[in-house]
Amino acid sequence: MRKYLLLIALPILLISCSSNLSREKAADIIKAQYHFPMPIVGAVPKVLKVETIYTSHISDAKRKMEQNLEEWFSKGLIFPSNSMEAAFMETYRRYDISLEKEGQKYLISSDHDNYYVKLFDVDFDHITGIVEYEQPKKYAQVTFTLKKINQTPFDEYRLEKSYDIERLYKNQNRFLDSTVSVNIVKYDDRWRFSPE
Repeated sequence: MRKYLLLIALPILLISCSSNLSREKAADIIKAQYHFPMPIVGAVPKVLKVETIYTSHISDAKRKMEQNLEEWFSKGLIFPSNSMEAAFMETYRRYDISLEKEGQKYLISSDHDNYYVKLFDVDFDHITGIVEYEQPKKYAQVTFTLKKINQTPFDEYRLEKSYDIERLYKNQNRFLDSTVSVNIVKYDDRWRFSPE
C-alpha cells in the first residue's frame, strides 16, 4: 500500500517543486494583470474644420475624417451640422459633431475637444513562447498573441487611435500589435508579473 501511495505522491511532489513557468501559469498571470478584454479607444472630434482647397498633408487627413463623418452619419452614429467659415483668405467647412443614440453606445468619455469612443476590444489569445533567464534574477520573457474582438462601427474607418488619453487606458498602444512580450519574475513564493 505504501508503494502505491509513494507512486502517486512522487509525481505530484515533483510537479509542485518545478521552478519552470508553464504556459498555463503565464497565461493566468497575464490575464490577471491586464484584465482582458481591454477596450481600445479612439477620438472623434467635436468640431472639425476642413479646408475647401486641399493643399497639404494635414488637409488629406482631414478629408479622410470628413469621409468618415459621412459614413458615420449614414449609419446613424453621429449628426454633423456643417457651416462655412472664412479665416485669412481661406474658406473652411465647419462640422459641429454630436453623437446620436447609436453612437453613444460606444462612448467611453469626452472632454472639451473630443468624444472618446470604443473602437474594439483586444483579448488574450495564446502564449507563443517562454524563454527563462537566470541572471541577474530568475525571470521569464513571455510572448503572447492578442485577438481583436467586439469591433465597433467606428473602427471600420481606421479612426486614429488615441494615445493621449493615458488616464483612461494606460499604455493601450502596446496592445495594438498582435504579439506582445512581457517579463514575469520568479520570487521565493511564486511567479509574478514584472512592470519592466
